[in-house]
Amino acid sequence: MKERLVIELSEEATEAYLVKAGNNSNAELEANVEPSGATLAVEIGSVFSYVSLLSTGEDLGECDIYLCKEEV
Repeated sequence: MKERLVIELSEEATEAYLVKAGNNSNAELEANVEPSGATLAVEIGSVFSYVSLLSTGEDLGECDIYLCKEEV
């Protein structure tokens, strides 16, 4: 069996991402610029893990990280 690392954003982090990334994309579209997308940074800690928007450094919230075994 192989393992995959799964990163799951909390509901709050997902909502924050959608709002911030959406606002940025809308502004770029209105300026006739191709949307640049978004880069997420994941900080894995021993107790909590967090995700942030790399372009602004804004903390989006918590995320869960776990290994998922899958058959090949």
